[in-house]
Amino acid sequence: MPTDSDITIRVRLTAAYPELCADLAAVSPKLRGERMKVLAAVGLALCRGGQTLLAGANTPTNSEPGADASDPQKARKTRLLSRLGS
Repeated sequence: MPTDSDITIRVRLTAAYPELCADLAAVSPKLRGERMKVLAAVGLALCRGGQTLLAGANTPTNSEPGADASDPQKARKTRLLSRLGS
């Protein structure tokens, strides 16, 4: 039974996301919602500089992903974020 803190989201994927469609096609329909939650959590962790939801995700991080382009990890993060449209 839903509670006040539950959030329901309906997602319609189009051909604009071929990798995501292929990934979800390989998952049973009953598990697709869980797969989307995992992918969303990974995306949030990436946007927060690798912090997970359990490791202080509310802690502010550097808001400029390209601030230190000499760091290969930050450069990779910048590329990934640009692909996500952030």
